[in-house]
Amino acid sequence: MTLYSGQLSVEEDVLESGIDLYPNPANEAFFLKKASSINLQSVVIYDVNGRLISKHDASNTSGVQTISLSGISKGLYFVNINSDLATITKKLIVK
Repeated sequence: MTLYSGQLSVEEDVLESGIDLYPNPANEAFFLKKASSINLQSVVIYDVNGRLISKHDASNTSGVQTISLSGISKGLYFVNINSDLATITKKLIVK
């Protein structure tokens, strides 16, 4: 997994500002709240070593999506949020 810490494109900026991931830290699940103008494709969770933990189809969701953390150990994870415009990565702590 490659993380870039540079300037965001317009599409990434729109996606970043239109997505809320909460609660963080999370226990059993977290929620993704999206702006109505954003069309999500998928939500992918990776561990700190870049291993795929889970992948969720988000193409038919509107408003708030619940992502279960069942079976996921405590620790730091990276959540890739893919839309038709761009992909952003957010950090998630599972406690």
